[in-house]
Amino acid sequence: MALAADIVERIKKEGEIFPLWEGALGIFNPGVAMQVDIENFKGVAAPAGLAGFFWRTQKPGVTWEAVRAVLLERVKALNTPGALEALYGDMRSEIRSRSGCETDLAWFAIMVSAQPLIDRVITGLPPAERAAIAADLEMRIRRALESGPARESNFALLRRRALEFRVGGIVRRVLRERTRGIRPGENDMAAGALELREALGPGGAAYALTTVLHAISGAPGPVAACMLCELINRRDWRRKLRLELDALETGALCSAPTQAAPVTHRFIKEVLRKWSFPPVVRRFANRDISVGDYRLSKGENYYLSMCALHHSDAYWTDADRFDPDRWLESAADIRPGAYVPFGWRARSCIGATLGVSQLIIFAHLMLTQFDIRLAGDCAPEIELSAVAIPKNFNGAVLQR
Repeated sequence: MALAADIVERIKKEGEIFPLWEGALGIFNPGVAMQVDIENFKGVAAPAGLAGFFWRTQKPGVTWEAVRAVLLERVKALNTPGALEALYGDMRSEIRSRSGCETDLAWFAIMVSAQPLIDRVITGLPPAERAAIAADLEMRIRRALESGPARESNFALLRRRALEFRVGGIVRRVLRERTRGIRPGENDMAAGALELREALGPGGAAYALTTVLHAISGAPGPVAACMLCELINRRDWRRKLRLELDALETGALCSAPTQAAPVTHRFIKEVLRKWSFPPVVRRFANRDISVGDYRLSKGENYYLSMCALHHSDAYWTDADRFDPDRWLESAADIRPGAYVPFGWRARSCIGATLGVSQLIIFAHLMLTQFDIRLAGDCAPEIELSAVAIPKNFNGAVLQR
């Protein structure tokens, strides 16, 4: 997060577009960032995976836009009332399994958010396969939370690589067996990858599904942890959300979460603005691109920052203040590209709508069915390091 803080200070002195260092351009103007990212990824082909690279199994002309379109349809199916009720039940079971004893509540929120998503990516996994994917997920999350470069022993590196190789084998096996009818198909993201198999080839389809698995080790967890911390620290908002959510049965909530719980939705939108994930994004230029007085050459880096945009007084009134009521104003008042909690349009998170629904479900569970007892004189606060994550946030989750 030191880079994000440095960027915010440099913007005040150098403007919104400037070289960060040699071969790396910082683009922190909302409109320019949006246009550059669209231009950079226009028509970019989806990778065929390692096997496809060597054996040329990918068919030409398959773009990331086409891949995203198929996967987005699968996400829509996972965001329907019935699917959300199933997610609600799985999250409740995950909370119960971790309740009753003192724990790191940030890690608790991360796991409650991330673990149930495994079954939305690939359903019906045998216990051993699911355990391997869960272990890989936890390892990736822990590495993402590290505040700086960590020394990794040779044994730890070997173990991590072996686990990654095993997960890759599971993904390929799932797609191969579903193609042959050995494994039944399910309403999950793997079904989307299966649709892409003919176009991308086996390696490309496996790569697409693996990318989705890696994505659930990112934003959902840390944002859920920050939301839980804000709920604990802001009693007035906790009372408002509890009043709204207490009146909602599970079915009504899952039928249309953002409409059923507008106050909770405003709260979550502000959490997403204040505690963006990741704070800084690095891109590689896929082609030569002109950016004002600067020119990006193919292969050079450029950097974008949600944190810089979301904390800029140029685009937000009192940007550093946590204020869900700012979302009472019309969205038209927000400058296009200034609010990008799920990334920039060309590469934005395909699970954005499901992610918001899941956060509302998590808030409902924690405020209506469970209580938190903080440990001792614990005073949690959110720390901006590699990612925004609550610190000194220990306690027990108790069922009502």
